[in-house]
Amino acid sequence: MKQVQLRIQSNVEIADNVFCMVMEGDVGAITAPGQFINIRIGEKFLRRPISVCDVDTVATGTKRIEKEAAEAFGASLYNTPETWNRGRGGDTLSQSGSSKEALTAGITDLKDVPADGDADRSTAASGSGDSAQLQNDCIFREIPPVEGTVTILYKVVGEGTKALAACRRDEVLDVLTGLGNGFDIRFAGDAPLLIGGGIGSAPMMMLAKQLISDGVRPTAVLGFRGKEDMILQGDLYEIGCDVYVATEDGSYGRKGFVTDLMEDLKQQGLEFSYFYACGPSPMLHAVYRASGNLDGQLSFEERMGCGFGACMGCSLETKNGPKRVCKDGPVFLKSELNWD
Repeated sequence: MKQVQLRIQSNVEIADNVFCMVMEGDVGAITAPGQFINIRIGEKFLRRPISVCDVDTVATGTKRIEKEAAEAFGASLYNTPETWNRGRGGDTLSQSGSSKEALTAGITDLKDVPADGDADRSTAASGSGDSAQLQNDCIFREIPPVEGTVTILYKVVGEGTKALAACRRDEVLDVLTGLGNGFDIRFAGDAPLLIGGGIGSAPMMMLAKQLISDGVRPTAVLGFRGKEDMILQGDLYEIGCDVYVATEDGSYGRKGFVTDLMEDLKQQGLEFSYFYACGPSPMLHAVYRASGNLDGQLSFEERMGCGFGACMGCSLETKNGPKRVCKDGPVFLKSELNWD
């Protein structure tokens, strides 16, 4: 864990009440996909834990990047062309026209960030696994500064996230970084399945990038309530993932849930080496049951108090006894969970 001051580069709405914030500064403590940061907002006593979506440690200066943020996370999410299809094989994800043109189309439709707001507790959708194998305990270790940017996606659900959505470019936030234990890609194998539900899709971006950089092509299965809630499906496709989307109301892709897509892929004869999942607890329970003998890691969304293991307010019962989601997790191995 490291306390740093991060300057906001951009803060734009990319879906219904979902914002993408890019901050610059020392991001050296963020070492694994699935970790989270804890942001102080105003005078509120409790910080807001939010998953890391992506990290870029290439020094870029204090550039004005509303347009770049929209290209990377906005236009392809909020203004995705109707020609997106669902996935791999014969039902492939495709776009009409130039990829660059499609991603930049409609940037002016991104909504302006409001000027003010107030604050309430949020949840983190990020994680860590087996406390022995996946531990990244750096609370009292000196971490050298690494300048770069960190991207977060968050949904406005209370006063705290409402206040965060009101933050403007160049504001400086007090942030605890490098919290939690993230996904461990050593277990991925050659055909990993990434499963994201709603805002829990956010950590899949950094995870997918790391897997692809290792020469592995992941398949991503994403679930949302409706088309207006969709995030990251275009971005994951652009970096090389096979992408499938389900919506509960049937307004986009397959009507149903991520578990329905998992069954579809199984019926198509697709096999996977491992899975990584992040989303609300009911989704994680359903994925656990649907995964059968497939091993994996699950990242929990949980309300937190301190965010670094001191208060025991986010405990989860496991086969190895109670574990703290914020410090021992948020990612846990499937084999740790006492859900049978």
